[in-house]
Amino acid sequence: MMTTKAMLVTAGFLSLVSSATFGQAVNISDSAVKTAILEELGKSSGAEITMADLAKVKTLSINSQSLSKVSIPDGLVNLEELDLSGNILSPSLFNPIRIPDDLASLKVLNVGNNRLPNLGNFDHLTTIEVLKANGNGFGKLQVPDTFTNLKELDLRFNELTTFVLQEGFVNLEVLNLANNKLNGSIFSGPVTFPNDLAKLRVLDLTFNELGSLDVPAGLLSLEALYLQGNQLSSI
Repeated sequence: MMTTKAMLVTAGFLSLVSSATFGQAVNISDSAVKTAILEELGKSSGAEITMADLAKVKTLSINSQSLSKVSIPDGLVNLEELDLSGNILSPSLFNPIRIPDDLASLKVLNVGNNRLPNLGNFDHLTTIEVLKANGNGFGKLQVPDTFTNLKELDLRFNELTTFVLQEGFVNLEVLNLANNKLNGSIFSGPVTFPNDLAKLRVLDLTFNELGSLDVPAGLLSLEALYLQGNQLSSI
């Protein structure tokens, strides 16, 4: 049985090992990501980045750089906002998108204006509350059912002809589907919502090709419904 003294020595050793690891420099292979982290930390180009540094980063912007792939390192445990918009991200064997599993603090993800075929690369990010995926050219899209904390979802300027939202998005407050190709009847046709959207406040369906509207009773908190630019014949 380990004595109290031995236990204290072991605990002290583990603490030293942990501290040493935390202060150890990490290798970040993705140059664009490394540059963005250095800028966020206020460090000069070429400076080393430690695990302790990564834990300080709360916002990371790697946008508008025409990147076809991206590799986010482990260790960004306090990252709250990640902006990957305005690139040409299109995941494939040769253009991978690596998003680690330890982004437990992430609240805002912006992947707008890329070439994503779906949101499968991000379905493990269960803490996000704001998702911006506008301008990706989605023809159809299934929102991952792991995004149950979503409060705001932006899908403007895609190519959606149908949109079916599953049950479970009980925290959703703002949904923007403007400037797509949705046609037919709202809520009973190509645009179908579950009955558990009691918190939805704002729904933007402007500039689609919708012809009729049948608002379900479950939208108890709806404050704003935008429909201009459609072909509504009945409401």
